[in-house]
Amino acid sequence: MSRRRKNSNSGKEKDIYDIIAYTIIYGLISLAFLGGVVILWWGEDQTSRYYRFLDFAQNKYNTITNISNVYQSNDGELVYLTGPAHAETRLEDPLFNIKVEGFKLSRKVRYYQLVEYKTKKKDKDSTGSTYSSHYEYSYQKKWTSSPKSSYKFYNHNYRNKAKAPIVILKELNLVSRDASIGAYSIPEWLIESIKDSQPIKPNLSMEQKSDLCKKLNISCNLLKQTDSGFYIGDDPESPELGDVSITLTYTPVSEVSILAQQKGNSFERYNSNKSLSSDDPDNVNLGEIMTGTVEPEKIFSETSDNVTGGSFVTRIVSAILIIISAYLMPWDWFLKHPFARLLINGSKSKKEWSLKTPLRIGGSVMLFIACVGWYFVFPVAGTILLLLSLLLLFYPYLKNLVTHTDKTSKARCTDEFMHLDESDKK
Repeated sequence: MSRRRKNSNSGKEKDIYDIIAYTIIYGLISLAFLGGVVILWWGEDQTSRYYRFLDFAQNKYNTITNISNVYQSNDGELVYLTGPAHAETRLEDPLFNIKVEGFKLSRKVRYYQLVEYKTKKKDKDSTGSTYSSHYEYSYQKKWTSSPKSSYKFYNHNYRNKAKAPIVILKELNLVSRDASIGAYSIPEWLIESIKDSQPIKPNLSMEQKSDLCKKLNISCNLLKQTDSGFYIGDDPESPELGDVSITLTYTPVSEVSILAQQKGNSFERYNSNKSLSSDDPDNVNLGEIMTGTVEPEKIFSETSDNVTGGSFVTRIVSAILIIISAYLMPWDWFLKHPFARLLINGSKSKKEWSLKTPLRIGGSVMLFIACVGWYFVFPVAGTILLLLSLLLLFYPYLKNLVTHTDKTSKARCTDEFMHLDESDKK
């Protein structure tokens, strides 16, 4: 009797553990699904908000034709201007004696180092039922942005092969603080967004090179001048462990085009609150600078392309989360219910599901979220996305309906044909 009670209790405990395990597993799956939905919703909301904002801003900017005067009437408004820029102070890298008239000056340092990679491997035992894990270590020579310590390497032989950099240097990023275009000052945040840069080819004299070697505390035989900076090592074409590469770049002061909100004699980001309702969050803004004479239409176009690229990433991430979590859902449990069978398979009698099911359901959810986000920007596109979402969701039901209608039509035609045939015989 006691054994029966003991077995009964152990069975109940196992059921409880199973319930807890399934609750945790499917809870995590549900969280992944909801996470994908939230990411997609946020991405589409931001993208549609930005497109609405850009559509509004394209009809609101003022063009400043005379950049030598500051027009107070444009204060707080979106403005566009283009013209030659100027910087009062030259940017300087004192270590390498580099002085340039530019928006930005950069020194990037790379070290040729030995890098350790750690990979976890699983092994089956002879029966194939249990697993044991171990770590494998591999080593690779590569350029890194910081020196790598080798004293913690798992393999002692590679500890001896690794070499410290010949010299360790700090990186440098300078931005002009007194750049201007006509009577307008260009703020640092705008200058930092300029992407154009050019390499600096040093041209040191023998005396300057000797002074630099003393500063770096290295032999002058190791210091090489390259087309984009310096190389510290024997041969830039055949790097060895410990070698150092220094890349010098700058953004020259040139003609620029600016699209931003005027603030006194400077600029700030043009905010979404200028175009959207007051309850919209302060998270959509516009402030662009491009080198050369760039028309405002092209600036708007490139800004739109950047937004599209960002939304593409969020769509990929959300699609992975939604579809994988949809695949792991307990479809067998869902299909116990007639309404679920009708929705998922298009028939109350069909209880099976396939790989197409989570793909179809996940795709339908994604299209529906996208349609809600885009309906207020492009109603036609939002309506099309809604129709595609419903079509994808009810595709099995519609397919069965068409098939049933087709079979009924064929049976009716057959009956009518048989009836005519019998009439002819009579």
